[in-house]
Amino acid sequence: MSFVITTCSPETVVQVSETRLSDLATKRPLPGHLRKTFVIRGRHTHFVLGWIGLASTQFGHNTSAWLFKALGEMNAVELTIEEIANLLGQLATTRFLELSTPGEHKHTAFVMAGWQQGEPFICTVSNYVDVYNRISPAFDLKHHIPTIREAKNIFPKFESSIQRFRDIKDRDYVVHVMGDFDRDDLESHFRGLEGLLKKDTSPDQISGACMQVVLEASKHSETVGRTLIGVELESTGRMMWPFYTENDEIIVPPYLGLDGAHTEGRMSVTISGDELSVRAEAKVAKFERVEKAG
Repeated sequence: MSFVITTCSPETVVQVSETRLSDLATKRPLPGHLRKTFVIRGRHTHFVLGWIGLASTQFGHNTSAWLFKALGEMNAVELTIEEIANLLGQLATTRFLELSTPGEHKHTAFVMAGWQQGEPFICTVSNYVDVYNRISPAFDLKHHIPTIREAKNIFPKFESSIQRFRDIKDRDYVVHVMGDFDRDDLESHFRGLEGLLKKDTSPDQISGACMQVVLEASKHSETVGRTLIGVELESTGRMMWPFYTENDEIIVPPYLGLDGAHTEGRMSVTISGDELSVRAEAKVAKFERVEKAG
């Protein structure tokens, strides 16, 4: 199932995900890392996208690769979040119906958080997550966290929900956490994170707290790893990629923007005496655009 934590406030979005790949049946860790957080900077929106759930199958499906290709071919950088959510739901429904994997292993959720024309949002597209307050959200609360239900069985199709703030205040925020964890194990860390969000706290402090949540979750779950990808995204479009890794390799999230796209990004840091050497590489991505009929 893995783990992704997302915070959304008027000025800052932070998302941290881990990169472990696990066997569906045994939950045994498999070799390699899987990127589960993307960055999209489009004409109408800029946001981070993280996901949990079905990662790969023995017949060649890879959710990370499929998702990046789907976003690129739909030309997500030119679309609104409503269009992206609807198209992603349709494409994921079709794709997951094609997979021979048993339904109990297909539980998957995509979480997007960012801004559309200056307005913050958090959006879910999932085949097992239901948002209770999708029609009449309780935005009269100072700090509103959407109420969700995780269904035991998957839905016939992927469904989307977009949550927005109403009468937004500087200190309002949303915390969205999904994955393989027991809340009791992380309660003190969640309280610490929310304490930071209620203050005028810098993005790097928030991402540091989110990373501590994920690292604590890794102590209690076989499917949550300790090599992390983080994204700090500001309403201005400025972004940073904090990280935590147990080796010298830094995993960089896939990126889609009006200025191009790259995937399989990584950096390595070598320290020799007083010298610091940084090596970065990524694969430039090209897509066959899906043209609209008519």
